[in-house]
Amino acid sequence: MTHPPLRNIQAVLSTLYFEPHEVEQLRQAFAPAEFIQLNAGDVDGIANALQRVDVAVLPFDLDQRFLDAPHLKW
Repeated sequence: MTHPPLRNIQAVLSTLYFEPHEVEQLRQAFAPAEFIQLNAGDVDGIANALQRVDVAVLPFDLDQRFLDAPHLKW
């Protein structure tokens, strides 16, 4: 059986409301990708991160900002 090629994750944005040790676990799970943890209300920070991340882990449904992100894959 052949498997599809693995996708290389470059950068991850998380806006989850996690405890610091939980954020660190998530950071390690995505290593060695750049990991950006922001407050969900940080509009400017999210806009900046969405210009380069290819993964977003969110506590809410996607809105147009995420749908328009140039590199977001999942």
